[in-house]
Formats: sequence, C-alpha cells, structure tokens
Amino acid sequence: MHSLIKKIKFFLECLYATLKFYILAKFRSKKFYNSVSEDSNYIISLTSYHKRFDTLYLTLESLLRQSHKPKAIYLWLSSDDIKKYKSTPFYLEDYKKRGVVINILNENLKSYKKLCYIENVLRDAKIDFVLTADDDIMYPSNWAKKLISVSELHKAVSCFRGHFLKYNGKTFDYNNSINDHSLSDEPSFRLLPTGCSGICYPRNSISNLVSDKRFIKYANDADDIWFKGMTLLQGFKSVRVNEVNKHFPLILSSMSDTLYSKNVNKSENEQKLILTFTELKLLDVFK
Repeated sequence: MHSLIKKIKFFLECLYATLKFYILAKFRSKKFYNSVSEDSNYIISLTSYHKRFDTLYLTLESLLRQSHKPKAIYLWLSSDDIKKYKSTPFYLEDYKKRGVVINILNENLKSYKKLCYIENVLRDAKIDFVLTADDDIMYPSNWAKKLISVSELHKAVSCFRGHFLKYNGKTFDYNNSINDHSLSDEPSFRLLPTGCSGICYPRNSISNLVSDKRFIKYANDADDIWFKGMTLLQGFKSVRVNEVNKHFPLILSSMSDTLYSKNVNKSENEQKLILTFTELKLLDVFK
C-alpha cells in the first residue's frame, strides 16, 4: 500500500509539473527572455532525440527558470533525429533567443552527446561547472544552485540521485546497488551518479576521456558509467545533495520510453561496469 501511495504521489507531481511548465511556456512574460547570464560560471548541457522533440520544451522551460542563471544551455542534436522528425522543432527558434545554443551533429552518439563535445565549450576559462540534464525531466528552480553549492563544498561531482556500487571481487551487483537505500551525503568513490536528476561536473573532473570512443565498445548506452570512470581517473569522488535519492517530475509521455528495463532488468549494466572499469584499470577502487 505504501508503495502504491508513493507511485500515485509521484504521478500527481509529474502531472502538476507538466501543466505548470506548459502554461509557463505558452503564456510566459517577456521578461523571461533574459534567462541566462554572461557573468555565470556554469553551463547546462543536454541532448534529445526525435521521439522526445514534442515535449522537450518542457525540460528547456524548467532549465531556463533557474534562480542561479547559467551562462548558456547547450542542446546537442543529431541530423539523423532531425530527419526522422522531418524538421527541427519549431519552438527552438524561440528558445535560442533565451540562451539555448543548438548544435546539430552529423554523427549520433546518443546520450553521450551531452558531454563528449564539451571540450570546445570549456575553452572558455570562466566556466567552472558543467551541469548535465535529461530531456524527459522537469527541474525545480533551485536545482542548479544546490548542485553547484554541494560540488563546491566537497570539491566533488554532485548529484541528486546515485547508487553505491557493490563489487564482490568478480562482479558488480548492480540490482542490489540500486535497492540499497543507505542514507549518505558524504563524498565517496563508490557512488555512481545517475543522470536523470542531474549531475554537476567541476571542470577539472572532465578529461579527454569524455570523448574517447572506446565507450561505444565498453559502455554503449551507459554514459553514466563511462563518465564515472573519467571522474575517478581525475581523482574526484561523487556526492549526493541530500542523504536520499531524489527523482524530479518526469514528463509522463516518456515513461514507457526508457533504457531502464534494458540496462537493469537484463543486468546489462553489470557487464558494462566490469568492462569499463577493467579497461580503465579502476577495479581496485571498489575493493
């Protein structure tokens, strides 16, 4: 019964957020055109694909209403998805005026697009943090501020949602890890941030491994794992903003379109964890 109540509550939160950002997107005041700040020290980066183009604006609207404004929001799209959708979403022209930088790429690296091209952006020495977001989530206005403050405090990668990896010397028990509800807001090398609720990467936690195409072989469709390996090699722990995981409201139409069942139910993440951390020589971190 308790589980059912939680599911109903989350559904209502999702429904409320969807209505809220729909109304804001359609009837916003002109003052919200100034949604970014040139003086900001962080950017937001995300990607999307054709099946979510109809609702992507809900996520963008939430990101453009942060109390601590970003310098820009980078949206990475593939030409392949544009062709499948038959055009670029019409509303993106409006969002470009408000600070969304749209990059259309010939190659399609799926979820990796959110970070694997970020090195050119980081030529701007004033950017101290890169925040990644998912295209099917609606974020609260204090989302960026909280992530950055926790990251600054601990000198770590911060997240609202993550799992403490369990390694027995041979395999990772990922299903057990995601069901471990340990209370902790302390930095740890074992904490694997999951991207849906957002991740804050200090610029020094990002190395050229971010664009190393080995991820296609070792962690396809599992960017959280590959980027975790990158931050470990840079010496960064990860930390949750709160003691418990937080999942922000989900765009309802995207609920059935997820990698969760593929990666978790089929235990594919366990294999990708072993392959990635073996290749990067990081298994000793988890012993």
